[in-house]
Amino acid sequence: SVDLCLNNLLIKNSGILYEAQHLQIGVKMQFQKAQGRMVLYMGNKEDMPLEQTRAVVSPTLSLRVQAGQVPPAFPGKKQVQWTIDMQCQEPFTTPPTCTVSYSYVGQPVEITLQLPSVISKFMSPAPIADPNAFFGAWKNIAAPPQKLQELVKGIPALDIPTVKTLLTNMRLGVCEGLDPNPSNIVAASNVCIASGVDTLVMVSSCLRFGVAVKLHRTDFALCLDPT
Repeated sequence: SVDLCLNNLLIKNSGILYEAQHLQIGVKMQFQKAQGRMVLYMGNKEDMPLEQTRAVVSPTLSLRVQAGQVPPAFPGKKQVQWTIDMQCQEPFTTPPTCTVSYSYVGQPVEITLQLPSVISKFMSPAPIADPNAFFGAWKNIAAPPQKLQELVKGIPALDIPTVKTLLTNMRLGVCEGLDPNPSNIVAASNVCIASGVDTLVMVSSCLRFGVAVKLHRTDFALCLDPT
C-alpha cells in the first residue's frame, strides 16, 4: 500500500514510493544538514506512452523547494527521473506533497503523494556525554504546550538493539551510558535549518510504556519520555 511504502521510506533513503497499474515511482534521497535532494524514478509499466504528464510539489513555508520538469510524455516501458532539491527553513510537522498527472489512452489520471521528506531527514546526531546536561535540559520542559504525552498500545515487543536501530535510522544519535536504567535509551540530534541556528532534539525511550513529547521553542527540544 502507499502508506506502507511511505512508512518504509521514513527510515530508509531509497525504495518504492508508489505503484499502480500504469506507473511505478521509486525514490532515492540524500540529506546533509539543512539540504536535501530527492530523485523520483517514474517508470511507465505499459507499452503505450503516458501522455500529458505533469508533476508539481505543493508549496510549503518550512521547506524551500526547487523541482525540475518532467517531459510531456513517458514512453512505453521507460523510466523518467524527476529531481527535487529542498532546503529546511524551520522545524515542521507536515511534509510536502506532490501531484503527478497523466493521460493513458485518453483517460486522465491524477495522484497526490506525501513525500518522505520528514523533519528527521534534516537531523544530524548531536552526541551528549554529560548526563547532567541532558537531563537538566529535559527537566526544564515540564508542561503543555511544550510537553505532549501519549501512551502507545498494541505494538509488538521490541528489544533494545531494535529500538537503537530504529532511532539511528531516524537520524537520532544514541547516547550510550547516559541513563543508568538499562531499559531506557536516550538519544540527541540537531534539526538543521538554513539559518545555521540548529535546534535540539532529545529522546528518552522506555521499552515498557508510551512516549511524551516536549518542545522548547528556543532550542526546539523534542523529548520522548516513558512517564
